[in-house]
Amino acid sequence: MYSTEKLHISINGRHIDSELLRSKSTGEPRPTIVLLHQGLGDRKQWGELPQLLCERLKVDVFTYSRFGHGQSAPFFKEEKPSYLEVEALQYLPQILTQAEIVDPFLVGHSDGATIALLYGSHFPKAVTGAFVVSPHVFVEELTCSGIKAAVASYEAQKGFYRALNELHKEADKLMSRWSDTWLAPEFSSWTIEEELRSWQKPLMVVQGDKDEYGSLSQVTAITQRVEAATKILTGCGHLPFSERAEDMFSLLVDFYGAVVELNT
Repeated sequence: MYSTEKLHISINGRHIDSELLRSKSTGEPRPTIVLLHQGLGDRKQWGELPQLLCERLKVDVFTYSRFGHGQSAPFFKEEKPSYLEVEALQYLPQILTQAEIVDPFLVGHSDGATIALLYGSHFPKAVTGAFVVSPHVFVEELTCSGIKAAVASYEAQKGFYRALNELHKEADKLMSRWSDTWLAPEFSSWTIEEELRSWQKPLMVVQGDKDEYGSLSQVTAITQRVEAATKILTGCGHLPFSERAEDMFSLLVDFYGAVVELNT
């Protein structure tokens, strides 16, 4: 059982759409799970996962949509091109403070995975652990090719276009900011690889071997610098939470349980 709370979170007076599922368990408090969505997603794209985690693990689960996503306020102009660092190092600390979340367990997908890695690397004592899926720690040609294909699909104004416009208040701006950042020539040398050496807490990295936005080299880049558990999903693309929902739920539940046990 759990209760649902809509939190009043804002940064510089700008609204962040968020929700906290609060477990009604009377057991020992457990680290709150914080879900960090992908580059074109929002908090609602997690579907039933927050509820399932809350019920199964008897833990609070927090979701929010970043600026420019879903029903949150539009982007700040100064975010581009380093929006991942801004989200991880400026906004996420403020959001967690306002939500009164201490030592979170971070679950991130794609851009959200990168944000989780950045946050935990810069604030290594401020997380309990992390479960990152399809992360980006450097730019590779496969990433750019996937983004170009996504842009072409969006500009054709078919299913992908309709789906994004149903999710976001300003889908055109979101698509432009996301694609323009990753495809900019000056962004081609972007990397967070060396920052990862500061990571201290339990980490699991999950990657599909058919991911259209990133290769297994992303996983290698992480494990060369951080001690981490890994899971490669054969035949899986960029959306493991959709493509392998049951497997992902089991992996996440088991890893979270192991981290909690390690800290007791």
